This record gives sequence, C-alpha cells and structure tokens, in this order.
Amino acid sequence: MRIAAIADIHSNLDFKVPKADLLLIAGDLCPATHYASSSVSMQSNWLNFQFRLWLSDQPIKECVVISGNHDWIWETTPNIVPIMGERFHYIEDESIDILDLKIYGTPVQPPFNGWAFNREEESLQKYWDNIPEGLDILLLHCPPYGILDETHHPNYPSEHIGSKSLKKRIKEVKPKIVVFGHNHGEHGIVEEDGIKYINASLVNEEYKMTKKPIVIEL
Repeated sequence: MRIAAIADIHSNLDFKVPKADLLLIAGDLCPATHYASSSVSMQSNWLNFQFRLWLSDQPIKECVVISGNHDWIWETTPNIVPIMGERFHYIEDESIDILDLKIYGTPVQPPFNGWAFNREEESLQKYWDNIPEGLDILLLHCPPYGILDETHHPNYPSEHIGSKSLKKRIKEVKPKIVVFGHNHGEHGIVEEDGIKYINASLVNEEYKMTKKPIVIEL
C-alpha cells in the first residue's frame, strides 16, 4: 500500500502527488480569510472548480480528507460543500474503512485566533477519547505535543503548539501511523514507540510552498 500525505496547502495546487493508492490531506486545504463570513463561498467555489480539476489529475485511487483551522466551510456551512466525486472522502470525528485500512480523522486543535475547529483544552479531551484502538492511520490537523510541533517563524519566538492530552491518547490507542499538519515549521517523519508520526505540511511559516508530499509504504 503506497500512501501520500499532504497538509496545509492553503489552496496552492502548484504541485503533483506521486503515484499512490491513497492520498491523505490533514487539513488547511482551502483558501481562506480570518473570517468565516468571507471564506465559505470562496471555499465552495474553489472546491467545486480548481480543486476538483486538480484532484482528477492526480495518480491516486482514493483521497481521505479532514479540515483544518482555515477550512471554515466544513464547520459553519457544510451544506454548501460541493459533491466531490467517488474517490473524495471527507471524515470528521469518525472512522472510515478504505483499501483495507482503518482510518480515524478529527480536525480539532487548541485555540488560535478563534478560527475553525478551535477547542479549549478541557473540551479537546472528549474528542481524543473518541479515537478508537486498532487504527492503521490517525489523521489529524493538530500535532501531538513535542512531536514535529515546534514553530520556527522568523518574527516570533519558537513554541510547541501540539496537544499534551492528544499525545497521551495516541500512546494509549497505538495507531500505526499518525498524520497531521498545522505546524508549518517541522515537515518530516519521526518514529517513537513503534508509531510513525508524519508532519505533512507543505508550506513554510510564510505560507510559501517549499516541501513535497510525503510518501510511505504500509
């Protein structure tokens, strides 16, 4: 099974995905402003035209997607999300069985500017509690604390933006692979306690496309 992972493209489609059975998108897919009211119509149109055309040109069999903090449309007006075709699978706090893989996805993350799917730490725990055991892949927008979650913005002090309670839950349920984004500063793969962690963010801290999709075999 060949899997390609991306996150945080922020509507930049100037790249191609390597040939893969499955494409995972770990949030912040769409163009956005800081406000839902000025984002959702733009996101609906972009998904229906630019993204749909781009996706049809990628050498993949299936695509599983979650939202990120910029993807207002799925939190505020999911009724205007266009029908994206048979191989596009959006999940939100739920599991999907696809290509003989069990995948669970959730878009939530700690508060940041009051954007989409922000949740306070005390309410995050209930989302993490819903992550089941026996997963092949856990698809997140939020990184676990201390794993590829340190920011490196040239104008701000570095900080860890992951969730400690998420990291604890991952250690309990032990998925084979954890894919996330949100932090633009630490694209890459690390392995810890037999779990492979992938930060699939493709843009840098200044939202410029500087990385390539990560491809793994499972």
